[in-house]
Formats: sequence, structure tokens, C-alpha cells
Amino acid sequence: MIKSADEFIRLRKSRVPEEYNRANDEFIPDDVCHEVIQKDLEMKEYIAGNSSISFEMIAYLAEDEDVSIRWRIAQKTNLTRKLFEKFASDPDESVRHRIAVNPNTPLDILEKLTHDEWDVCAESAQRRLKERLTKTT
Repeated sequence: MIKSADEFIRLRKSRVPEEYNRANDEFIPDDVCHEVIQKDLEMKEYIAGNSSISFEMIAYLAEDEDVSIRWRIAQKTNLTRKLFEKFASDPDESVRHRIAVNPNTPLDILEKLTHDEWDVCAESAQRRLKERLTKTT
């Protein structure tokens, strides 16, 4: 577990793969996440990319105005239905596309995305939906 903002920032900026990977994979308590973001706003993207942040932090970052943050959160496989729905209606096409290719997107949301205004997103959703339906039959 990463215990401080300074530790996370040091690990994330490290050139040592073991340290760098800790910043990507180890759990970071919410208070440490918020402190990291306050100290170094550029680190918010790396907090969003961490595979072990809490659901509360996922929900917090899902509301971010920065598309790159929402994009990173939309690729997580442990989203709630509410977040899948939110991202499937995101104003940014790249965020909607992340939901179209997310392996855990509910089928009805994938179906909705097959009609997305962005052809790339719609086609990806069609492929994912077909793959998922083929596996269940």
C-alpha cells in the first residue's frame, strides 16, 4: 500500500520498473489520492490509471472535466452500471468508445452504443456485442 503523496509521486517518476509498477498496481488510500492531486495535478492521470484505487475514487474521477481522466476510468472493468451508463452517454466520443470495447459493459448498453453517432464507436460496439452474444450461445 502506498502511504503518502510523496511516496506515490516518487514511485511514479522512478525509472526503476519495480517502483514504477508499484505506482500502477498498489492500493492508494483515498486521502493519499486527493493529496497527490493537490500536490501535482499532472499526477491525476496516473491515479486514474492505478489498477487498485477504491470505488469511491473511481466515482470521484468519473466526474472529472478532463477527458483523459474519464477515458482512463471508462476502461476499468469494475464499473457500476450507473458509471457504464454515464460513460456511454459521455459528450466525448473517445470515452464512449472505451465503454464500447470494455469487456464488462452490459449488453443493453452495448446495444445502445451500436447506434452511436461516431462510426468507430458504433462498429466497436457491434463487434463486442456479437462476440459476447456468440459466447453465451
